[in-house]
Amino acid sequence: MYYKLRSKLESHPILADLTFALFFGVLSLALGELKIVIPGIEGVQQTDFREIPLIISVFYIRNPLWLFVLCLVTILVFPFEGSYLSAYLMHVGPLIITWFFYKNLNKITNQVLSKGLIWLMFVFFYYAVLLIPTMIFIDQLVGLNKMEFGKSYMLIIASVKFEAIPTAIITGLYLVQVETRENLRGHQKNLEKIVSSRTEELETANDRLIKMNKELSASSLEIKSMNENLDSLVKERSKKIEDQLGLLIKYTHMNSHEVRGPLARILGLLEVIKLDPELSDAKNVVNELCSSGEELDEIIKNMNRLLEKEIPNGDA
Repeated sequence: MYYKLRSKLESHPILADLTFALFFGVLSLALGELKIVIPGIEGVQQTDFREIPLIISVFYIRNPLWLFVLCLVTILVFPFEGSYLSAYLMHVGPLIITWFFYKNLNKITNQVLSKGLIWLMFVFFYYAVLLIPTMIFIDQLVGLNKMEFGKSYMLIIASVKFEAIPTAIITGLYLVQVETRENLRGHQKNLEKIVSSRTEELETANDRLIKMNKELSASSLEIKSMNENLDSLVKERSKKIEDQLGLLIKYTHMNSHEVRGPLARILGLLEVIKLDPELSDAKNVVNELCSSGEELDEIIKNMNRLLEKEIPNGDA
């Protein structure tokens, strides 16, 4: 709830500073009613804890001009015998200096505990050097304090410890808490950035993997299609080769058994004609037929030998 509200306020700097100025001003006004009687001062002099919210406000307000509004709220209820101008100016000046000191505290140290200790000492400086001298000077200027500056300062500084010590401790501890919380927020933001960056990287890698899987799937389909086409081609070529082989085997069989059989009979008959004296007139023709038959027989033998080289006997 607190972080959501603060995040909304941080998106509107002016509204945030106004809210903090009013909040801490009202809180300071309320704590101003917790009176502490300071002994050793002529007349009845009192102090209170209104400085605690005022000092804490510099941890939140980003524009020091809003401190003028803050100090205006805290003096709305002021003792009648006091001076509104004195009360206003004694807080505005020291708070502005305190604001600038806090904004430059990181230049001194980055250690949270060291900041707390430095702030503890600064609060005493705030009272001893800024707040009390300013109050005395303005009271003397407006005629509320006729006492000598040094004597008045020593009387107040001896008694203000009842306010300064609790204020220093409370604001110092609060600063440690604020700085620790801010460091945690910074680490959380860095962690969120790292997680966001890694998430984007993982998403990018995942997208690449999905794309690669799609490409691989497409490639697998192409390979599968190519394999199917290749199987089909291999089957077609195998069938064609088998058919051709069957034709060759059939041709070989016909050549060996069917063609050479009649040819052999022709050659045999021609031999008979050559031996018969009555057919001597046809001797020349018979010689030519014998020569052609022998030539044809040799050609067929050569074809058979050629086919036997191309087609093993086992395949036939």
